[in-house]
Amino acid sequence: MRDDDLGADGEASEAESRAVFRREFGVEYDESAWFTTYRLHHRLAARFREGPCFLVGDAAHIHSPVGGQGMNTGLQDAHNLACAFADVLVDGMPESRLERYEAERRPVGKTLVETTDRLFGLVTSDSRRARFVRSRVIPAIGRAAVRLIPRLVGLPRAFGFVSQTRIRYRMPDVAGATSPARDDGLLGIRLPWTGANFDVLRSMRWQLHGYGVPERSVRRIAGELGVDGHVFDADPHGRLRRDRVYLVRRDGFIVAEVPSPGTGAALAAARARIAG
Repeated sequence: MRDDDLGADGEASEAESRAVFRREFGVEYDESAWFTTYRLHHRLAARFREGPCFLVGDAAHIHSPVGGQGMNTGLQDAHNLACAFADVLVDGMPESRLERYEAERRPVGKTLVETTDRLFGLVTSDSRRARFVRSRVIPAIGRAAVRLIPRLVGLPRAFGFVSQTRIRYRMPDVAGATSPARDDGLLGIRLPWTGANFDVLRSMRWQLHGYGVPERSVRRIAGELGVDGHVFDADPHGRLRRDRVYLVRRDGFIVAEVPSPGTGAALAAARARIAG
């Protein structure tokens, strides 16, 4: 409904809405049990934390439902914050650990609001070109495009975007830490699935993973870091390397990589991550 479709009182009555449905979509109906309207907003809170108060989900970011990303984002906000609380209250990390919540989740909310705003603008644009694409082009090629676009973009990439499993958090600089800019980019991403490594994440504990790494190396490094150690077969997809082990936060994100056998600055950096 556009401003021109509203009544004299500035509201969209059911009668006026029915006229739009009939004119734009050729849709009519006899009666309804309930009719209501709402306005779309694209807004992002300036801060996700103010002292002891934290904003999560729709309180932190509201946007168009285009793309169906809102609920997933809110759940991930809550999951991230719950894990941060557990790090402080259960594992005794300093309270500064809670600052990571806003640093990690606000950029995700910002990207979501900007993306849905652009998509909504395209979907609802009243330009002749946009109307032609909606009414003629999409009905003609829509089915084929749904199958073709994931192949062009890459199915894993397309799935990762829609499922929000491609999110990357910027990790604070720690001396000796592996940097995504200098390496294969696993620092700050969700642990890749290998087929058998996600069950252990249910413990919601910090842990060390080795893929094709000798078990004694994984156990020794895990012992030095004071976390659970888990040994898996080599990653069949080749994303997790056999010459290093990965420190995984309780929410499933990789926060440090330690070259095997695990000594020196890289081990010290991993220890610093656990210290908060």
